[in-house]
Amino acid sequence: MTAEQITSNTHNEPPIDVLAEQWLCVKALITSNMAELRRIEDRMLPFLDQKEEGTVTTLTKFGRKISVNNRLNYSLDGAKLMKVRHQIPKNLLPLRAKEVLDETRLRFLRNNEPDTYKIIAHAISAKPGKSTITIKVNEDD
Repeated sequence: MTAEQITSNTHNEPPIDVLAEQWLCVKALITSNMAELRRIEDRMLPFLDQKEEGTVTTLTKFGRKISVNNRLNYSLDGAKLMKVRHQIPKNLLPLRAKEVLDETRLRFLRNNEPDTYKIIAHAISAKPGKSTITIKVNEDD
């Protein structure tokens, strides 16, 4: 179905503005419910077993198992690392090299160097990601 068919409403489908309004309503409900869920979780946390990092499960008197998973998000300051790296034995250094795909350079190859792209393409797989929709309400209306 094309966008023109949806907006012209030549069938029984609702017009795109009706669907957009439904989307906005559901999105608002989700946002509100997520905020309320977070407030309840914040009230529960003081009464639950937990540790700084990892998962701990609390068993309630009515048989519910409530698990709390706390995480620490680590980051590395490269400049500071360079100052202290020599003080740590190589076999104890908590670092590893990781090759990651540079998507910008890959697109450049696809668009500008097709022969090179054909070679690397054998080692790369791609699958469509989830589409995202954003709706902005025109405040002038």
